[in-house]
Amino acid sequence: MDGMINNEKVVLVVDDLFENLLILKKMLEKCGYTPITASSAKDALDMMKMKMPELILLDVYMPEMDGFELCEILKNDVNTKDIPIVFISAGMSNEDKVKGFNLGAVDFINKPFALEEVSLRVDNHVQMYEMRKSTEEYNKKLNKMVKEHVMRIKEEQKNTIRALEKMFFFHFPEKEESFKNMAYNCRFLAQALEFSDKYEKQINTTFIESIGEAVLLHNIGRLSAKNANGVGHVPHEQCGVEFLKDLSFLSEHNEMLQMAIDVAKCHNERWDGTGRPAGIKGDDIPLSARILSVCKRFESECGAIMAGNNELSIDDAREKAVAIIADEAGTTYDPDLVKIFMQVSRQLSILK
Repeated sequence: MDGMINNEKVVLVVDDLFENLLILKKMLEKCGYTPITASSAKDALDMMKMKMPELILLDVYMPEMDGFELCEILKNDVNTKDIPIVFISAGMSNEDKVKGFNLGAVDFINKPFALEEVSLRVDNHVQMYEMRKSTEEYNKKLNKMVKEHVMRIKEEQKNTIRALEKMFFFHFPEKEESFKNMAYNCRFLAQALEFSDKYEKQINTTFIESIGEAVLLHNIGRLSAKNANGVGHVPHEQCGVEFLKDLSFLSEHNEMLQMAIDVAKCHNERWDGTGRPAGIKGDDIPLSARILSVCKRFESECGAIMAGNNELSIDDAREKAVAIIADEAGTTYDPDLVKIFMQVSRQLSILK
């Protein structure tokens, strides 16, 4: 239970001498506190299971378990480590005081007790404890609000992307099944790359989540070509980038949208720099576009192979498609990425 229920300020006094317990109990009551008392360390631990204090006045020299031992136990317990402990004793040496501070005590009160000193020290430490608790509660609420706000932003970002996907598939319904299967494979390959030495620093949960949505928009620039009856001088990659950049003001810092721009711009680039539209090569091609490039080729080759031979099994089609991609590792495709692709290719999805 919390010592602040109904504004009750609980102080636990631990001392093996009844007289000291009685004196401190009366002093604390005069100061407006609710004292609870324990005559041993064991009794104190049992009492704290029922009522948690805001401050502990702890005698150092007690039989069986002394105050130092009890202090160490409390400071190593996540439930009690923040409760301030003030040692009470007569004639403590400097070495004992240093030991007490090292164990986590915040102050010392010498015997015999003076009401003014007890009142000032207890007030000071209880107020600081309350301030810390209030700050912690405020920070928890603030963190919760921030997390909720971030979640709302992410959901809005997803909604922006999914609205664009819906628009694209409205115009190109024949591509939806294939593109979604390709997106699944991109996510799977990205997850596999997460465990490789070369790519692990570039892959995280956000990357994996984003690529599954972003790749669905890699051909969105074709909407412009469709509206122009397929005739135009601007490459569809450039149309897609311009279209997505025009929308970026709606959702700043949208990682999915930025990745969609990367894959729209670079999915036809080649590892050796002979691709289009900009001739980007090697690691300068965004990783998301390199992943898509492999998975897109896998999708198209599997479809073409199976369409050309209805009697061919899915496993045979998979093997042929993988062999074609492997032959172009280092020219069309990132060779290190292809190695990992080959290792997980049996787990990639193929449309029947």
